[in-house]
Amino acid sequence: VDGAQPGRDEADAVAARPAAQQPDEPALLGQGYEHGGRDQRPVLGPAGEGLEAGRYVVIGLGARRAKKQPTARQVNAWSAAAHARGLATVFMWTPGGGDNALYPGDDEAAQEVLASAPAHLHPYRGPLRPAAALAWLAARSIFPDSGLMHLAAASPGGVVGLFADTLVSPPPQRWAPLGPRATWLEAPDEVAQLADDRVLGAL
Repeated sequence: VDGAQPGRDEADAVAARPAAQQPDEPALLGQGYEHGGRDQRPVLGPAGEGLEAGRYVVIGLGARRAKKQPTARQVNAWSAAAHARGLATVFMWTPGGGDNALYPGDDEAAQEVLASAPAHLHPYRGPLRPAAALAWLAARSIFPDSGLMHLAAASPGGVVGLFADTLVSPPPQRWAPLGPRATWLEAPDEVAQLADDRVLGAL
């Protein structure tokens, strides 16, 4: 639709629904999902419910293979660096267990991050369209090679794509994110090998 604002329209539409009409996926608006004994904070809603467009970064696990994902230490270190710049963090992952044969999720890997997550990190575990809206409104996103990396590449803030193990997976020369603010970093074997200063420099 001409004049529509991708991402913002979706976020506003979700936020405007009456509570009785809200989808029942866990944590779409930070309701009804717990991790480590701590309620998940809301990440969408009127006026952002604590998040302001352009004042947060998104860090995602994506990829589903451990070698291609950032570690819990990396996620929390990058989030701390963003916080020092005045930016909150939305931490995003694929819902579900890693033993799902049809589409493995990242719940177990996410728990490692959430176990020591600071207050400025907002977990998001939910469906794709609001996830895309969050990436669209972010100041910048960091995603491993994944579908969400490519969605974020089209956003105003752009993306830092993370690649690794390219002898097995497609290399960035074939699968890099495309966009005016999209860039990528490649590690020889696993994303854990990427130095924090390289990632934060690209951020």
